[in-house]
Amino acid sequence: MVIQGADTSTFVSLNDPKRHPTLFSKDALRVYVSDPQSGDTRILQNADPVTFKVLIALTVSCVPERQSCGDGDFPFGVILAKDKHAVYGALGGVKNDADASSFENLKTPDGSPSVYSQDKNHIYAGSIEDGDATVINVDMNTFHVLSETQARDKNHLYFEGGAVAE
Repeated sequence: MVIQGADTSTFVSLNDPKRHPTLFSKDALRVYVSDPQSGDTRILQNADPVTFKVLIALTVSCVPERQSCGDGDFPFGVILAKDKHAVYGALGGVKNDADASSFENLKTPDGSPSVYSQDKNHIYAGSIEDGDATVINVDMNTFHVLSETQARDKNHLYFEGGAVAE
């Protein structure tokens, strides 16, 4: 793929820490994000290519009890990245409420990535609708991840960020 204006000598596609491909790429001067439906690639304005890194590109199989899983449906995916300035969602949207310096993905008990992330102020959950992360209202002191999609605090069990009946 050729991106107009990209520096081909320094251009790289970016993978997550587990080496899964993502929608992000960069060269020495810019960070780019691709739209998976249109195939268009655009510059991620104000992103710093030196400190930009993908935190997670997690795909979770479709869950028939929670989603439509017919032919042509995509599995649930969460893609998050950050640089020294901001946290970015799947399509390059800036997560304005996130603190980039403390933002990190929360791991499962076996060290695998989950749909949950945190910064010094909030817990975030991946969103089925847009692949980004949104703040969820939890008890931060007792919140812990159980699996890729499940977590618990002193009040609730969570599935993909939503409280569920036990």
